[in-house]
Amino acid sequence: KTENIYEVIIEYQPLQERKKKYSLGKPVHKVVFWNKKFIPEIKMGNRVAIHWNHIVQILSTKDLVNLKKYTQITLDSLDR
Repeated sequence: KTENIYEVIIEYQPLQERKKKYSLGKPVHKVVFWNKKFIPEIKMGNRVAIHWNHIVQILSTKDLVNLKKYTQITLDSLDR
């Protein structure tokens, strides 16, 4: 721990490639960093956006719906 920076464990689905097809893999756990100066409060169960192993945003339900939608569109476009 550094001042205001904590390690937290998240669950996410990594990108995987099999036989030239891309998809999201099974959920896995990963340690990332949370800076309380940037995001003062997070709670267990919050959905978060990660960039370079740092929590950068707590996602709203609308954010999550859009993220899933556009991730799937991107994955579909890679499999053409």
